[in-house]
Formats: sequence, structure tokens, C-alpha cells
Amino acid sequence: MAEECIVVADYAVKVPDGLDSAAANSITCAGVTTYKAVKLSKIRPGQWIAIYGLGGLGNLALQYAKNVFNAKVIAIDVNDEQLKLATEMGADLAINSRTEDAA
Repeated sequence: MAEECIVVADYAVKVPDGLDSAAANSITCAGVTTYKAVKLSKIRPGQWIAIYGLGGLGNLALQYAKNVFNAKVIAIDVNDEQLKLATEMGADLAINSRTEDAA
């Protein structure tokens, strides 16, 4: 992994002191992917957004939707443990699509 590289300024962020570069690298890849997806939805504060699949990326999307865009989140998954975590992370509604109709 390179210690330095040239990037477009709009896509650069400062790595906080104390954060390992390997950890920062993984969060930037996953983080930018999910942030961009939520941003492209054009969600506005107070609007509802459904997030399907609450694994690693879905959980990040949930956190962005709640904490950056101030949206109301419907978490949809087939795993009750993922839905429990999603609720703990702030999901307003959790639906197990294996047992409930998410439509």
C-alpha cells in the first residue's frame, strides 16, 4: 500500500490522528460506496429510506442515513440478529422479509 498518492481534492479526506492507514483504507472504500448510494437517493431529513440487507455495508448505510442525512430508516433483512443490531443502531422499523411482507 502506498503512503502517498495524488487524488482529486473533492475526494480527499484527512485520516484522523491515531487511525491506522489500513483501517482508514477499508472504511474509505466501504464508506464511500455506501455514502454515495444514500446520497444519490436524494433523501431529505425526515423522509423514509429502506435499506435491504444489514450486513457490513447495509449497517454503514443505516448509520449514514440516520446520522448524516437525518432520515427515517426501514431495515430489511432475513437475519434477526442483523435486525436487532440495526434497531440498536437507530433503525426506525425492522422487517424480517422471510417472515413479513416488506412491500
